[in-house]
Amino acid sequence: MNLKVHFIPFILLFLIFASVRAETYDHCVFRIDSLSEAVVLDSCWKYQPGDDLAWADPSFDDSQWDTISTTLNLLRVEKGLFDSTGWFRLRIRIDSSLRNNTYALLMTQHGASEVYMDGKLISTFGKYGLTRESEEVTDPKLIPGLVSFSDSVDYLLAVRYSNHQAYPNLEKFMESEAGFELSMREHQLAMESLYRQVIASYIVLVLFMVFLVLSIVHFLLYIFYRKQRSNLYYSIFMFLFSGLIFVTALSNNISENPAFSSKAGFVLSLVFPLIFIPLTGFLYSLFMKKTPWIFWVTIGLALVLSSLYYLNVSFIGVLYIIFVFLLWLEVTRMVILAMIRKYDGAWIIGLGVLFFVLFFSAIIIYVIRFGDLVMSGQSTLAMLFAIAVLMAILSIPFSMSVYLARDFAKTNLNLTKQLEQVKILSAKTLEQEREKKRILEGQKEKLEILVKERTKELA
Repeated sequence: MNLKVHFIPFILLFLIFASVRAETYDHCVFRIDSLSEAVVLDSCWKYQPGDDLAWADPSFDDSQWDTISTTLNLLRVEKGLFDSTGWFRLRIRIDSSLRNNTYALLMTQHGASEVYMDGKLISTFGKYGLTRESEEVTDPKLIPGLVSFSDSVDYLLAVRYSNHQAYPNLEKFMESEAGFELSMREHQLAMESLYRQVIASYIVLVLFMVFLVLSIVHFLLYIFYRKQRSNLYYSIFMFLFSGLIFVTALSNNISENPAFSSKAGFVLSLVFPLIFIPLTGFLYSLFMKKTPWIFWVTIGLALVLSSLYYLNVSFIGVLYIIFVFLLWLEVTRMVILAMIRKYDGAWIIGLGVLFFVLFFSAIIIYVIRFGDLVMSGQSTLAMLFAIAVLMAILSIPFSMSVYLARDFAKTNLNLTKQLEQVKILSAKTLEQEREKKRILEGQKEKLEILVKERTKELA
């Protein structure tokens, strides 16, 4: 099982720009009735390994070809079926209202491709190559192609595809998907959607920079005042969380290099079990006098899970889910216990942590019970839900930041009060010293007079 563990921020970006798949199927002819929403061409594809430009011809007989998903999950397809190069063919039937118009062709891929419509080359994504050296892999994402429909309603879409890094990526980075996903949409609406994706990517990058700066600042606070270990745990948590967000941005819209995204995702997957451990350490340092033994046990388990992921153990996905679920339970237990005992500021962290845990637990339960959660990106409900997801993602770091800021302000306020008390005490001490000096000077004058009088008496 190939697990993409950086799935939490993916839920946000997916829900913001999700689309409804409204196509129907008729004897392996893909029907497109409307392109007001993005239509993903995800079924009825015929596939043949190898390379022959004659396969772009709509009259070519592909009845003996395999029917396969274009995503090319190497863990599911027949071994050896995809040998770095191949052709995909899809017969399309459009609604008559879509004729004589040009639409956007949206491609996400792990290799390089050439797209043909009725035998004519219409788009090139990367550089197709028969060898690894001649191939130039790219994932266009934000660079759509164009597809035009004429007077006909039936078309043959063919994709000449290569990915010579498919099996090396599976072996090194556990990247099981080696293929592509193709979709169509009205050109203007597609550009508007891509524009929103760019804006969302910049927002994600801003969040990455903010969390990274917070990590650095609190690490410096710990360096200069090591008794407060909460700053160290918070710094580590923010660093790992910022990495999670950065890889999400890379994987969605920013990086056009699939290999780099795979490497970044693989590294993050290795450290994923460690992400929530600093959160538990943070809570322990705030609400417990000493770190319990269970904290060190969770660190050991996280390292074991990372090792199993590196060794590509088949059931590692299930172990990841169980481990994160148990950590969430422990975090929830600590927060509720601190709130019951009325620790100072516990309600601040409690609200953030509980909102995060309950919200995403509800999503997971919904997905397990009803399947995929898909909403239209244009609906008000989808936008409100996307905002709720964003709030859930930011709830833990935001609540921790508020708590530490409050604690820092409270410490400064106490120091200010202590300084004022020191000033008052210093003023009182000075006044006492002055009074003491006046008394000593008066006694000195009296002694001098007494000495003079005794001297006269002796004389």
